Amino acid sequence: MGRKYTEEEISMILDTYMYLGYQEASKEPVELKEVIGKLSGVPEYGTGGTYQNEYRILEQAVQDEQIGNLKVCYASSTLGFDHGTKACTFLDEKNDRIFVAYRGTGDGEWPDNGLGMTKEITTQQQRAVDYFDTVARKAQLTENQRVIVTGHSKGGNKAQFVTMETEFGDLIDRCYSVDGQGMSEKADARFQRKYSEAEYQGRIQKLYGIHGENDYVSPLGNQIIPENHVTYIRTPVQKGNFAGYHDITYMFATLVLDRTTGKWVTQFTGRRNEEVLKQGSLGKYASELSKEIMKLPEEERAGAANVVMQGIEAAGGASRGLNGEKTTLADVKHFLFAGIPAITDATTKTAGGLNFLGKTLWEDSYTKEIPDRICIEVDYEALASKSEGLSAAAEETIRLGEQIQSYEKEMPFYMQGRNLVTFQLKQVASEVEHLGKKMQKLASLQQEIAACYQKADEQTEELCNR
Repeated sequence: MGRKYTEEEISMILDTYMYLGYQEASKEPVELKEVIGKLSGVPEYGTGGTYQNEYRILEQAVQDEQIGNLKVCYASSTLGFDHGTKACTFLDEKNDRIFVAYRGTGDGEWPDNGLGMTKEITTQQQRAVDYFDTVARKAQLTENQRVIVTGHSKGGNKAQFVTMETEFGDLIDRCYSVDGQGMSEKADARFQRKYSEAEYQGRIQKLYGIHGENDYVSPLGNQIIPENHVTYIRTPVQKGNFAGYHDITYMFATLVLDRTTGKWVTQFTGRRNEEVLKQGSLGKYASELSKEIMKLPEEERAGAANVVMQGIEAAGGASRGLNGEKTTLADVKHFLFAGIPAITDATTKTAGGLNFLGKTLWEDSYTKEIPDRICIEVDYEALASKSEGLSAAAEETIRLGEQIQSYEKEMPFYMQGRNLVTFQLKQVASEVEHLGKKMQKLASLQQEIAACYQKADEQTEELCNR
C-alpha cells in the first residue's frame, strides 16, 4: 500500500476530475469510482481521446478508497447554474469531510478573467459564491464538518474569492487554489472593508496556493495568498508544449525514455509530483509581466486584458463572453499603446524576462545587450490604404443589398410577400446589408488604429528633434 493521499492531493485529483468533460447529473450522490467506471471504454477517455490524460489520473486515483468512495453530488448544472460555473461537491462520509471544487475557465468565461484584473467582483465570481452558499444550505453544513474549497486556474480564483466573500466563511477550513490567478486591488479592498482586521486575516490564513513550477496564470493579479502558504510542484513539460505548463495533468506526469524510439514519452499517474524549492523561469517571467500590467492605469489595464481574453474566446468560436462582454475600439487602443509596451518592458528590462528570453531561444541565459528603447514599427500608411479599400468594398456591399431589396419591391404586388422567392429576396438583402455595415465598422477600426500609430510616430519624432 502506498503513501496516504494528503488533503491537498485529493483536492488536486478532484480539480482534475472537473476537466473530464463529464459531470454526474444524478441528484442522488454517487461514488466517484462508479462515475469513472462508467467512462471505461468510451473513446473520448481512451488512448488518443480528448480526456485521456485526466481519465488516466482518475482511473488510478479512485483505486484508493479515500478518493474512490467520495460521493459526487450537487453538480451546478442540476442546481440551475449556467454552463460557465461548473462546480461540484464531494462528500467524504467516513471522515465527515466536504470538498467543493470549481472547474477552470468554462464556456464563455474568458472575458470574465480579464474583468477580474480590475473589477471588485465579477459576475462569475458572484455565481461561484452563490453556488457555495446554495450547497451550504442544502447540505446543512456545520462547523463539525471539515470543509475544503478548491479549484484549478479560474476555479482557483473562484475558490479564493468564495473563501473571502461567502457568508458561510466560518464553515470553510481550507482553500486550495491550484494555479489560480490573484485578485484585483478593488477585490482585496472590498474584503478589507467588509471585515475587521482579525476577520480578514482569519480568512486569508485559510488560503493555500499549489502551483506548477512554470505556471504562468497564478502570478497574474494581486496576490492575497500568504507567501509561506505557496508551494511549487514539478511539472515535466517538454519544450514546445507551452499549454502544458498550465495544465494540471502535468503535475501528475513523468517523462520516460522510450528505448525503442529514443524519444521521451509523457506518462500520467494517480499521484502528484514532488514539490520543488523555487519557481521556474517561465513562472518568474509571468510574475514580472503581471507587475508591469498591474502598474497600468485601471482603464488601460482593463482594455488590454479584455483584448487578450476576448481573443482567446474568439479562438473558440464565440464573438462575445458568457455575459455579453465584447471588445471595443478603446480596448484595442489600450492593448496597442499600453499592453504591448508593458509586455516589452517585462520581457527586456527585468531579470525574469531576460532569463525567460534566453530559455526560449534554447540558451542557458540571454547575454545580448538590450537597447534602452525598442521601437515597434508599423506601416500606418499601408494600414490606412487597406482600410480605404475595405470601406469602398463595404459601400458596394450595402448598395448591392439595397439593389436586391429594390428587385423585391418591383415585383407585381400580388407576388410581394406571398411566395418563397420574395421572402428569400428580403432575407438575402438584409444579410448583405448587415455584412456591409460590419465591413464599415472594421474599416473604421483600421483607420482609427492607423491614425493612432501616425500620431504616436509624429510625437516621437518631435521629441527626438528637441
